[in-house]
Amino acid sequence: LQFLLRDGKILQNPAKELEGLRKEKTILYDEKTIMEVRVEVNEGFDLVLEEINVTGSSFQISMGGQMLFRYENGTAEIGFPGVTGAGRKVRKAQINELRNIRFLVDTSAAEIYLNDGETVFSTRYYPDREDLLLKIQGGKFKGNLWNLRRMRFTK
Repeated sequence: LQFLLRDGKILQNPAKELEGLRKEKTILYDEKTIMEVRVEVNEGFDLVLEEINVTGSSFQISMGGQMLFRYENGTAEIGFPGVTGAGRKVRKAQINELRNIRFLVDTSAAEIYLNDGETVFSTRYYPDREDLLLKIQGGKFKGNLWNLRRMRFTK
């Protein structure tokens, strides 16, 4: 993790070295209400959405029904239907607005960085499939999605 102090707030962000695991990039730009893209979770992915403009009452990202991020009325939450949360159901945080979001997801963990790291969710996550349909709805945004290479450890 990297820590930064800005305007009296501690911001948390993933280590820059993780960007070295990025593979092919998919550019996401949405002026519609719903965008769908298939992601591979067997190796992990890095999703960055910027310039988010929530249109309507909520903005949400669904990961194939395995995990749901939702921002609504000043509350950000992640929810886990079924067994993917291993007993966890919902986690919430109060934020004034949603400007940007970064999802780092692999086969057993998810980290969600909101508003340049002002608010961070970190959780274990156990999807039951190797690929998921990522569905983003409720706002306009610009973003990128990268599949990630697996980390290899050597002696």
